[in-house]
Amino acid sequence: MKEEEKPTNVDELAQPKAVRRAQRHSSEAGSIATGRKPWEKIVTAIWVVLTLSAFAWSMFGEGRLAEMSLEIGIVLLSMKIAWSLYQEARVNHYMFWILQTMDFKISDLSCDLRRQRRTIKQLEKTVADLRNELEGVTEPQIVGGGEE
Repeated sequence: MKEEEKPTNVDELAQPKAVRRAQRHSSEAGSIATGRKPWEKIVTAIWVVLTLSAFAWSMFGEGRLAEMSLEIGIVLLSMKIAWSLYQEARVNHYMFWILQTMDFKISDLSCDLRRQRRTIKQLEKTVADLRNELEGVTEPQIVGGGEE
């Protein structure tokens, strides 16, 4: 099991753990959505050869073996369709995960913004109250009696 990478700067420390994880795995999601891994190319090549061989054998062969190779070709096509559906489900899962993380971050920022607005309103009220108090005072008052 891999250890969790430690954040390196202040901006990364401020981010929730889910956001850091999504950013770290976004390249993996991109490779799932856009490219294929080397072993997948090999498996696809083997699948193409087996499928074409099965259908060719069913066309040019004779007897029971030709019928069986047609069924094998159909099974191989069915397996490829199932594999494609699985790959698409993986892509959709990662896209949902990334969108969910973005939604979490937006909600977090929205809460921070509301909190900051509330603080600004409180500070503006305090400043207004202080101004009103200062407007009532016309001369500076000396504390402690000023005559000696």
